[in-house]
Amino acid sequence: MDRNSIANQTIKQKFVGIHVYGCHTFEVNYILSKDDHDDAPFTPDDVEHYYLQYCEDCGFGYASFVERENEDGDTVFVCDDCEREYTADEYEFLPTQPPEIYEWWAVSSFLGKKLADRGHCTIDGPCVHYWGRRTTGQAILLDGVISDICEEMEILEGQKYSWANMTA
Repeated sequence: MDRNSIANQTIKQKFVGIHVYGCHTFEVNYILSKDDHDDAPFTPDDVEHYYLQYCEDCGFGYASFVERENEDGDTVFVCDDCEREYTADEYEFLPTQPPEIYEWWAVSSFLGKKLADRGHCTIDGPCVHYWGRRTTGQAILLDGVISDICEEMEILEGQKYSWANMTA
């Protein structure tokens, strides 16, 4: 399936239009910079998945790991870049660092949960959820995570609950 076909881009644009409310980068960064104030609505400690492990061979910037079972049936984490394998204990104690977040977007609670489930930085704010987007320069509908969520929901063209024939 071509997740970025014209039909699927239209579907994903509808999904984004429903679940992404607007860019709030300036406001969120300002609030996070005020974490020492008692009246800050949230602090860096409230950011889910703010600190990510990184591969000791690749260094910071390579925070993508795949969890799988090895031939002994043990859970291991494999670096997407160099394919180094870490045991669960090794993975737990890998060095961490916050990822570079280029944009903060206000999103629905539904999308906020889906993003958090996939390891994305999110904040459950007092009035809205925020997504710390680690990419910039392309339409949100083209982000792989949006395609993943839409495919999982089975709303892409040809899927069980396709939004292809929905009117605007």
